[in-house]
Amino acid sequence: MRFIVAKLTHHSGGDMGNDLVKTRSGEGRELSAIIGTYLKNFLSEHTRLAYEADFRDFAKFLGSRAPRLTHPKEIRKDDVIAYREELRAHYSPTSVNRKMSAISSLFKELKNAHLIDHNPADGIKRPPSRVKRERHGFTDREVNLILGAFGEPSLKMLQKRALFHFLFFTGVRISEALNVRVEDVSAQENVGVVPLLTLKYNDA
Repeated sequence: MRFIVAKLTHHSGGDMGNDLVKTRSGEGRELSAIIGTYLKNFLSEHTRLAYEADFRDFAKFLGSRAPRLTHPKEIRKDDVIAYREELRAHYSPTSVNRKMSAISSLFKELKNAHLIDHNPADGIKRPPSRVKRERHGFTDREVNLILGAFGEPSLKMLQKRALFHFLFFTGVRISEALNVRVEDVSAQENVGVVPLLTLKYNDA
């Protein structure tokens, strides 16, 4: 059986030879053409080069696994999961997700070209890009310390203190507090009222 390298072709025309899989000559030319056309379709050179590098990294990973693959159809979900775990050991969650998206998009392209029957990256879980941190509110003591730290009373200091009062006792976002105007605030039974329409987060 004669093998060739399925090449990733740089958009300038130079060969950037790298194994995706080892295929027969006819299949290899088809695979090379699909990948090359896919990369050329990107309008951003930065994106094109990033995806090209992602494909190379995936190809290198596949080349390190046994048995050696001879057709894209042989790439299994287990291969993609193993690649994800390899990425997680060396990259941030955001980078892992970007690289996984690149690989999934390549499989989608190969499926559309009827070179593979299904996308082995479908349904594979990806790490959360942002780790949710627990939010901690200020204690009463901390609030009083902050409000008492403005020094000698002046118009500027009173404005700042009023802003912090508004933030602490309403829970609005900073941007929402800055957008509130004096005419937005009214008093009802000695309670200050700001219409929800004034605030960004209204769902009422």
